[in-house]
Amino acid sequence: MAVVCPSLASLPSPLSPDYFVGCAAIVAFVVAVLAVFLWTNASRIAEIRPAIAEVAKIKFREEFRAACEQNVCGNYNKNWVCPPGVGPFAELKTRACQYNRGLLFQTVHQLARTFDWKGMMAAKKKHDAVFRKILDLVVNKHGLKDVLALNAGACEVCPQCAYQDNAACRFPEQIAQWR
Repeated sequence: MAVVCPSLASLPSPLSPDYFVGCAAIVAFVVAVLAVFLWTNASRIAEIRPAIAEVAKIKFREEFRAACEQNVCGNYNKNWVCPPGVGPFAELKTRACQYNRGLLFQTVHQLARTFDWKGMMAAKKKHDAVFRKILDLVVNKHGLKDVLALNAGACEVCPQCAYQDNAACRFPEQIAQWR
């Protein structure tokens, strides 16, 4: 579950502004880019639900940050796109609120059972591939550089994030929020 350019958000279903973690703005032509991408890649993903959200209607909820601090996923303080590396909640909210609208998308995948961990990890890999492709199209093909891209979960580009070595991100172009 996530969003993209110039903004992203993690959101559970249903797709509702009450559930957004992050957000940002986007130009209308990105919707067409997304539509073409979805049309050409639909067979690889069970379902993709895109939406344009008005940032002013998003309810930023700090309790999502508190959930991260419990470190259930094991990535707290280990990744540039997870707390505290991603920055303070108020700062991230301020950055997101600089935009009028955000393109959000959620991928939906069929799992074998409720706690199908392997299925969940496979779904995340597929979702991340969609996120990176859309981000690449928006930034590189259409030249939109002012982007706040927030994906669902930790970045997994590197086996071990440079954050753990107190170093700068090795691939900032793949996580547009660091531009």
